[in-house]
Parts: sequence; C-alpha cells; structure tokens
Amino acid sequence: AALADLIRMAEGAKDQDPKLEILAKEILEIRQKEPKANILVYTEYTTSQAAAAKVLRDAGVGGNP
Repeated sequence: AALADLIRMAEGAKDQDPKLEILAKEILEIRQKEPKANILVYTEYTTSQAAAAKVLRDAGVGGNP
C-alpha cells in the first residue's frame, strides 16, 4: 500500500517542475520588455529540451525546441 501511495504521488508530481515554471516566467518577462529579443535556452538532455518546449508553448511563449 505504501509503494502504491508513493507511485501515485510521483505520477502527480511528474509534470510539475519549479525550474521550468521559473524559465517560462523569466522568458515572459523578457518578452514584455523586449518583444523581438532572441532567446536561446540550452539543455543537456533532449528530455529536458522537450519538457522546456512544452512548458513554453503552454505559457504562450512559442518558439522552436
């Protein structure tokens, strides 16, 4: 039962990443000040890149991954 509870908690938290939320917030702030600024985000892993691209698209920032 404890393992099942941990799995449920992990599943619920997997789409929440404070770093990605801050990334979206920072980019939105930059876009407000400089709408045409080019912003390049480096990631080490393709999974991180995909997660960042999704968060940015969901935040309405757009761009290419």
